[in-house]
Amino acid sequence: MAIHTLANRAPALEDILGKAAHRLEERLHALADWDSRFDHLDATLARRLDEGQAPSPSTVWVWRRLEDSSGQLTIGMLVSELGCSRKHLAERFHEEVGVPPKTLARLLRFNRAVRLLRASPASLPEIAHGCGY
Repeated sequence: MAIHTLANRAPALEDILGKAAHRLEERLHALADWDSRFDHLDATLARRLDEGQAPSPSTVWVWRRLEDSSGQLTIGMLVSELGCSRKHLAERFHEEVGVPPKTLARLLRFNRAVRLLRASPASLPEIAHGCGY
């Protein structure tokens, strides 16, 4: 299943795992505590992700550039560095990640603002400005 088909949805487990969903539910139910259940679920999901197609090198590069900048880079800067069109970048990124790069940048900026609000004595306007708002 392509990752972009899951964006903005809450699919049933069967939609993603098929018949394996029932076995997973049974296994989780049989485990003794929540820590064991979450460990098993994490391992199962990690295995499934490893079985999927890896994102393209350009998508990984864009993700890292956005993450390193806490979402501060503009899409124009990224397409200039990458040498492609905005449309190509947005379509490819959305297909492989599930959201367009601009959405990821917004989430990264927001997460940085939340971290700074919790840890910094700076004022709200200072933090907002420092995070690109």
